[in-house]
Formats: sequence, C-alpha cells, structure tokens
Amino acid sequence: MKQRIHAVNRYTHLLIFTGCDKTVPAQLMGGISANKPILPLITGPMMPGSHRGKRIGACTDCRNNWAAFRAGEIDVEEISEINEELAPTVSIAWCLYLDHMGSV
Repeated sequence: MKQRIHAVNRYTHLLIFTGCDKTVPAQLMGGISANKPILPLITGPMMPGSHRGKRIGACTDCRNNWAAFRAGEIDVEEISEINEELAPTVSIAWCLYLDHMGSV
C-alpha cells in the first residue's frame, strides 16, 4: 500500500518516522521497494507512567483499566487520571524500552 502511495504521488525522496520494532523493518522495506532515497527517523520508546505507585503504560494497562471502568470498578475521575499517565511522553510504545531495532 505504501509503495502505491509513493508511486502515485511521485515523491522524490521519503522521510520515514518510525520506532516500533515491527514498523522499522516494514517501513525500511517499503522505502527501499519504492526505489527512492529514504531517511528513517527512529523515535525510540516512550517512558511508562505511574498511577498510585504502579508503573503503567499503553497497550495492556489501557485495555485492563478501561475494562474496569466499563465494569464500574473505577470511576470517571480515576480513569481520567490513568489516561494522563498511559502515554506520558511523546514516542512509540512504552514496552519497547529494550527495542533492538531502535539502535540500528
């Protein structure tokens, strides 16, 4: 799909923003297959947040806390506090702090 977008728009070069251990190789392969000069900018992992002394981050913690909210186990104020901590920094998934692709 990305190759089609590049071909239709006739880009002269590609600037790729990536960071996940799965998307780095995929975007590099897409850029290479588009046969254009590419510049990958690897962002790295986001830091985890904290709620009531417990480390939390996006993905599993998000699903579990929203399930608890829907079940009535936590109130709207608490889910709002949790949301503020799920993605405390700008970047990619917090669980990738050991991301090997980020060091390519």
